Amino acid sequence: MKQILLTILCSISLISSFGQGSIEGTYLDDRDTLTFKSDSVFLSIMSNGGLIFPINGQGEYKISENALIVKTGENPNKPIVEKTPRELGDTRYLNNETIIFKINKRNENQLELILLGICDNKDFNGQKTINKLEREHKKLIYRKRELKRKN
Repeated sequence: MKQILLTILCSISLISSFGQGSIEGTYLDDRDTLTFKSDSVFLSIMSNGGLIFPINGQGEYKISENALIVKTGENPNKPIVEKTPRELGDTRYLNNETIIFKINKRNENQLELILLGICDNKDFNGQKTINKLEREHKKLIYRKRELKRKN
């Protein structure tokens, strides 16, 4: 009986770990690129709306329920700001900030995300912050990012 119970518990923990699983590879669309490697990600995306500007960052990511959370570290480029000829505005480099995406769909070859928001790492309060950003998202319409895996 103990062996059966132990087997069931191990199976449940394995299944739950696969459900949270990591993402590997490069996912992109016409504006955005996210490159996942181990537990880190590099992102080059466009902002949500209004005055659209590029955002770059890199950091560690985790998946929590239906959210992709990226915590960036120190910006290696410090205060350097690039102008890009194809878009208005300067590139924003995420520096000790947390960027939160809502995951609408995720499989091996596709990642459908909505950028919910960006906050300082110290201001990120887990699910409370995600819930707050989701409430704000219901008032606004954000662009869906349908990223395909690069082969």
